[in-house]
Formats: sequence, structure tokens, C-alpha cells
Amino acid sequence: IITDCDPLKTSTSKRNDDMDGIHPPDLDQFLIDLDDPDPLVRQEAAIALGDSCRDEHPCIEVLIERLQSPDQTLHDRACAAWALGRIKAKAGEVVAILLTLIEELNDQSEADEFRHFAAEAIERLTEDSDVLVIVAKHCLTDRDWQCRMKGLYIADRLLQRQAEVRGSFMPLIEALMSDEVEEIRERARRLVIGFEKGV
Repeated sequence: IITDCDPLKTSTSKRNDDMDGIHPPDLDQFLIDLDDPDPLVRQEAAIALGDSCRDEHPCIEVLIERLQSPDQTLHDRACAAWALGRIKAKAGEVVAILLTLIEELNDQSEADEFRHFAAEAIERLTEDSDVLVIVAKHCLTDRDWQCRMKGLYIADRLLQRQAEVRGSFMPLIEALMSDEVEEIRERARRLVIGFEKGV
């Protein structure tokens, strides 16, 4: 899945052709490809739907079903979360589902990728501070380093616009100053120093 934090470069010539503005994307074909035996084809289909699907298309319900289905692989469910975060349709429903799944899969190592992309999707789908505080807290204490980094970015955004949420985050951020990942230690240190200076 292509993200700012962890790019996975799996673009295909078919997707590039579909997105070139000359050939309209074939959403029905992408829906079919979601059930392809090849996981990379399924991933590309989800990415393409996230890039090109709009409100009210049946693909939204299909992606929501895949997101919730335990019969799908966690990677396919992560792809659905990524796509829904880009489409931004039925945001309230999707955010509620993602929050529940983050909590249910919190301690599962095989769900690290899913939690990361679920948090990223929620960040795209809502500006509700109460929701983002919950997501940031989950991420800041997550076993996966990418989730912890995402938590720092969300916490930074919230602290910049609502200093009163400091009590929710600062102990968790300060704990990450001794994280095993150097990048996280440095990011946490900058946040703590910046907040103390009022930056």
C-alpha cells in the first residue's frame, strides 16, 4: 500500500493506464480483481478503487464488507481500510468500524500492518478530536513501530491546535524518548522540547 510512512511500490502498467486521464478507470473490473487469487492483484485493485471510486458507488459497500470480514486476510483488510480512507465516503460508519477493529486486534502481531493503516484511514476520515485522541493513545503504545510513529504525528497535530490535550499524551510521548527505534526517540524528544518551549 502506498503511504507517506511506508511506501510499497507495486504499481502496475494497467493501473497507470487506467489513471492517466485518457482511459476511464474500470471500477467493475477492480471489484472483480478484489477476489483474484494473486494478493498483489487484490492489493492493486484496492489501491485503484481508493484512487478512483467516489461516493455512492457499490465498491464502498464491498470494501466495508471486506474490512469487517474475518474470512479476508489481514493484508486485504488493511488494503480495504487504506482505500476507504482515500474515498472518504460513509466516514462515520467506517471510523466506528476501524476503531473497534484497532481495539480488537491490539495485541496481535500479525495485525500490525492493519492497525497502522486503520489509524491512517481514521486520520483522513475525521477531525473529531475525541476520536483522534483515542487513536493516538492506541498508536503511541502499540507494539509496531510504524503505529507508534503514526501516534506521534497524530498527537503532534492535536497538540498544535488543542494544547489542553497535553495531559492525554505527554506521559506516553515521554516514554517513547527511550523507544528501541532511534527515529521514534528523536521524534518524541522534539515533541516534548517543542511543547515545553511553546512551539
